[in-house]
Amino acid sequence: MKPYKWEETEEQYIAVRKPKELFVEGSICEASRYQYETDWHGILKKSGEEDVYAFGFLKKWCSKKQAKKIVSWINDALTWKVEEEKHQDRQVA
Repeated sequence: MKPYKWEETEEQYIAVRKPKELFVEGSICEASRYQYETDWHGILKKSGEEDVYAFGFLKKWCSKKQAKKIVSWINDALTWKVEEEKHQDRQVA
């Protein structure tokens, strides 16, 4: 997977999948936490469906370089593509 962008908190390196603007305001939250990884989900504005917003990796478990390597192993189908968003807009109209 190629992240839309990287963010960083005191606790985590966060690989953001899609822009925050695509999600209902206030809907993004921690969906699950494993040993070193956190999955962040939110509700998409257009479909009303829950979707993965980002993957977070605890700094106490890995470096940013390691987090980037882990993200590179995530299925490429999860990479957000602006073209897909525009295609969906045309189908809805």
